[in-house]
Amino acid sequence: MNGAPLVALLLVACGPALPTDEPTQTRSAIQTTERAPSRLTDLPTSYYGDYFLVETHIDGEGPYTLILDTGASCTILDRSIYRKTIDKLEVGSLTVRHLPATCHDMRAIAASLRTSVHGILGYTVFKDVLLTLDYPARRIRIAPGELPTADDENVVDLIGTGRPYLNLELGSRTVKAVIDSGATSGVGLLSLDGFEWRRRPRTVGSALTIRGRQNQRAGQLATNVQFGPLQLIRPVVRETDKIAHVGIAILKRFRITFDQRNGRIRFEGNKRVR
Repeated sequence: MNGAPLVALLLVACGPALPTDEPTQTRSAIQTTERAPSRLTDLPTSYYGDYFLVETHIDGEGPYTLILDTGASCTILDRSIYRKTIDKLEVGSLTVRHLPATCHDMRAIAASLRTSVHGILGYTVFKDVLLTLDYPARRIRIAPGELPTADDENVVDLIGTGRPYLNLELGSRTVKAVIDSGATSGVGLLSLDGFEWRRRPRTVGSALTIRGRQNQRAGQLATNVQFGPLQLIRPVVRETDKIAHVGIAILKRFRITFDQRNGRIRFEGNKRVR
């Protein structure tokens, strides 16, 4: 069984328990996309410790480095650059206006990654474009258009909005899980009770989340896990405290495209993962 990574970015980056310096405030401005690419284009990105770090400009200032986290329903800024609403966020050929933001001290995460980090770039920033996380090529691409509804077995419908959710089929059980580029583990479940095990759960270490360091248990399932077109062969699963997820340890084998506008996702890569 693989050891637990020490850095695991929060699965719920914008939940009510997030520590902030100021109370949540109702915002009259609505997020809009001011400028979007007319063709497929790469974003200014580095790949560091299996995370995508994106170069951004915020209200004309920067560049600032934000971690792209599809498990985050909103954008987080370090206290040093925080504002309640980002009037203008520029990410390569994409410009978003009136983007709500949440505050958090990013120093512990930056120290663990050993690189400068100014915040977390949330999933909804890309609501009007196709977003592709190309893990094998270590690049992020955005494009206009939409994913097809038919004749592509790699395209499946997402569940809900705000985060990219899919159903995980674990034998006779179904679990709703987020496709999470901010979680280092493979499969995370809210509870490890009631499953058949090849290797029973045990404490494997701790993880640094945005809420602090937490102990983690993990075990290897005796059954396979199916989600979308993919099948995970008797995967190791970890216990998480908030949202079930599929994280980087699985995702990094694929090129994944998110179509938020139409609620679809596409996986490109080997459909059976051991």
